[in-house]
Amino acid sequence: MNIRFWGLLILLICLILPIGKMYAEINLTNEVEDLIIQGEDAEWLEDLSGKKSFAEIAGKGTFSRSESGVLRNFNSSSVYWIRFHVKNNASRDKKWVLESLTPNIKVLDVWIPDENGVIRQYTSGLLHQKAKSYPHKNYVFDLPSALNTYTVYARIYSPNDTGLEFKIRSQHYFTAYALYEYFFLGIYYGCLLLMLIYNLLLYLTNKERVYLFYSVYVLACIFLSLTEDGLGVEVFWKGFSSESLYLYYYIAPLVFLISSVFYARAFLNLKINFPQADKALLFITLLYTGYVGIEAFRTSKFSLPELYIVPFVLIYGISIYIYIKGYKAARFFILGYTVVFISLIILQLRLNKILEPNIFSVYVFNYGILAEAMILSFALGDRLKMIRKEKAEADQQIILHLKENNDLKGQLVIELEEKNQLAGKVNRELDMKVQERTKALHQKTDELALAHDKLELYSKKLAEMNIQLDLDNWKLKTKVKEERKARIVSEEIPLEEFLTTFPDQSACLRYLEELKWEEGYSCRKCKNGKFSEKNFSRKCTKCNYIESPTSNTLFHGIKIPLNKAFYLLYCTNLKAAKYTLDELSMKLEIGKNTCWEFRKKSTTKAGGKKENVENKRNREVGTLNYGLREVILLMILN
Repeated sequence: MNIRFWGLLILLICLILPIGKMYAEINLTNEVEDLIIQGEDAEWLEDLSGKKSFAEIAGKGTFSRSESGVLRNFNSSSVYWIRFHVKNNASRDKKWVLESLTPNIKVLDVWIPDENGVIRQYTSGLLHQKAKSYPHKNYVFDLPSALNTYTVYARIYSPNDTGLEFKIRSQHYFTAYALYEYFFLGIYYGCLLLMLIYNLLLYLTNKERVYLFYSVYVLACIFLSLTEDGLGVEVFWKGFSSESLYLYYYIAPLVFLISSVFYARAFLNLKINFPQADKALLFITLLYTGYVGIEAFRTSKFSLPELYIVPFVLIYGISIYIYIKGYKAARFFILGYTVVFISLIILQLRLNKILEPNIFSVYVFNYGILAEAMILSFALGDRLKMIRKEKAEADQQIILHLKENNDLKGQLVIELEEKNQLAGKVNRELDMKVQERTKALHQKTDELALAHDKLELYSKKLAEMNIQLDLDNWKLKTKVKEERKARIVSEEIPLEEFLTTFPDQSACLRYLEELKWEEGYSCRKCKNGKFSEKNFSRKCTKCNYIESPTSNTLFHGIKIPLNKAFYLLYCTNLKAAKYTLDELSMKLEIGKNTCWEFRKKSTTKAGGKKENVENKRNREVGTLNYGLREVILLMILN
């Protein structure tokens, strides 16, 4: 029994002793009004699954302290648990509250014991706006004043990158601080609204786009500030759904970035002063916009704040470069961005616990935005002043140029008068010379008229000589034809000379066409005299009968060229000499049988009628089948 008792006692001591060392303690006294819960004052636990209950965490959770002293959701997909032990050494009349300094937490669950020591759960966050204990932009919870010691647990889920900062404040100090805080925010938003209205009026007055971009930029500053400090959700967006409220934390920084980029482009006139940087700035902005669009609807978030900073750093560098290049209007722009960067540095120092959080360090970014907005507004005025100065200088230059032009105009008028006088003198001299030239021309005209009469006489004589020459030429041609006719009748024409008369198929068809319809066309079927012609053939307009030049002739349907058939017929009817079939085959380069068949065909038709060549002239078109020799003779004589 004693052994069992001592064993249980030792086990109980072992269980109790680590508890005193496990929890970090926060001491509350009457002198303390405001305590921030640092990393060394609290312990935290990362729940990767996000499904652990309070009973599991409180009973078996393995908490640890932050080595860097910074409490932050480094993994946006995890749920973080924070606990701290409070020791209340203050009087029981002093009331305390727990305040979360991060208003953009999606779900915040807090377990706090009440005055009777019963642990109660309080749920708040963007998804549970109506469950707030205090109508304040932050999440505020009452702490028990009757308990000497107690432990507070907090469960935080926030998919966006955020700090996990808490403060314990007395109710009296919290009330005073909240009044000062809302007073500052009222002045801050009031100044921004005044600048917004003022620049909108300037835009409506002079229609300068840069004032419109600046007004949108100021509106984006207001939207971003309302989102970051939680005042927008508390005052303006209470009726919105929880999911749409959470999307504002993605939209607000994006709108601020886009408005800053477009205002910087318009103010610095990047399209003209630095077009390459203008394109790079637009590309990075578009890239970040796509990144935000993807991340806003993903369950597992991938934080990439460096990409958000790049456009602002690029704008800052571009403004310095343009200022060095001579664009003096950029100096106040550089000053405004410098103020914002300083405020961001102070903000990071506070988030990393290097500076104590107070109303200045908490709202230093708001101070920076307000100062930048004022400086940029002044920069717009300075830019307008410089533009007016440049315009005045340009107007002065125009006046000087106009004066110079007037002086030049006076000199030109004097020179023009002198030139007019000189031109009058020259004109008089020219008139005299023209009169002299006219008199000389009249003399030349008379001489030309005389020469023209002589030329007409010579032309008449030349015409008489040409008539006599034409008569002599005709007599000569007639004599040549008679000689050629006698030669053709008496002797053979060589093939080469024959082919000059009938060189190709077209010449033969044309010859047959002229010979066949020499006395006019008459359709063989309907005796119609009207036709249409195509490729040497004639088509009757009445019955559409088509008749070719070779139809109803010896040459219809032959397979040898027409000019060779002509020559073969010519040689067949030649009296001076007779060729053998072999000679004709070699001479015309056609087959011996072909020569024989065509020759037989022509002689058969000619012999069947027993007619001589002289009787063939009085026949109709069919005479072409029997008398090509005299037909060719007539063609040569023509």
